[in-house]
Amino acid sequence: MWIEQLPNGKYRYCERFKNPHTGKVKKISLVSSKKNDKANMSVKLYEAYTATLGATSASSEVSFGELVDEWFSVYVQTVRKSTAINRRNVVDHIKSDLGHFLASKVDDIMMNQHLLRLSKSGRPYSYTNKRREVLKHIIKFGVKYGYYDNDFSEKLVVERINMPKENTYKYLEHDEIKSLVQQLEEMGKTEVANLSMFQMLTGVRIGEAVAIDYEQDIDLISRTITINKSWSHMVNDFGPTKTGKDRVIHINDETITLIKKQILISKTKKLRYKSISPDNTLLFTTRTGKPYSLLQFNRELSKVNIPGKRVTTHYFRHTFVTLAIEHGIPLHLIAHHVGHTDTKMIEKIYAHHSQKLDDSLRQSIERMTVNFI
Repeated sequence: MWIEQLPNGKYRYCERFKNPHTGKVKKISLVSSKKNDKANMSVKLYEAYTATLGATSASSEVSFGELVDEWFSVYVQTVRKSTAINRRNVVDHIKSDLGHFLASKVDDIMMNQHLLRLSKSGRPYSYTNKRREVLKHIIKFGVKYGYYDNDFSEKLVVERINMPKENTYKYLEHDEIKSLVQQLEEMGKTEVANLSMFQMLTGVRIGEAVAIDYEQDIDLISRTITINKSWSHMVNDFGPTKTGKDRVIHINDETITLIKKQILISKTKKLRYKSISPDNTLLFTTRTGKPYSLLQFNRELSKVNIPGKRVTTHYFRHTFVTLAIEHGIPLHLIAHHVGHTDTKMIEKIYAHHSQKLDDSLRQSIERMTVNFI
């Protein structure tokens, strides 16, 4: 907002607004006799602007593809670059399937038919459900900016078919942890083993783990690690954490011993490989000095044989959560430690693990005997 003084002593309050339907910028101005009336005039300017939009939803000639583009142009400015790249693929498919219709014609029935076609085509439930979540965002955006008269996002459904057969919340048992580390060591993949153990001991995401600077982020005296960034292999650069917030996590003696071992390895690699800068103090790097990518890490883990389990890096976060539950750590503290904004995921792992413990207890009681006679 800016103010222009008029010859008659009054003041013109001006603001520019972007029309969400046309993309054009429009100047709106109102005159007031008061000089310091910004708060009040700001509200009146916005009201004057919205009045110029008129009724646009049901009679709008805007295509659904144009609505999707308008939403996405705002969305990309609110999320990490890697998240935007992931969503771009979903957005392109939605535009390909529904973009040529008028936005006013794409209702809950058409969207549900679209989602059902995806399910019937054999797409996994998780894939189709992600499509639904994006559509819900678009609908809410459309309601907010006048493309739709009412919010029908909660009417979107995904049939519960093509569900994953295995438990989504995968983790390793104690004997499986030992087997994984031993196999990696025998293959000469000591750093991969160290990174796996580091994740299981800390619960950090892989992008957060490989972004840790052992000089800047680790404090062995206070026994803490500051998690303040994440590496994205998609954009080949560091960015904020998934939640956008920094956090400080506590570490134990076993983690400290592992960190010291890995720091020594990292320093030795700098002397051996000229491709690694002397100033590079990342805890985990490749021979080129770059952080390990998710693809590289999972490729190495795919060589490990854990019967019935195809181990990926996400196993390790769930393993940490399971270990924390076993040690009686409150769920909200576990959620904060691993960087979750709520305890939903922790509660699901807890429920699964509690059932496993109950089954184990039942089996033990059935085997238990006492010879009274």
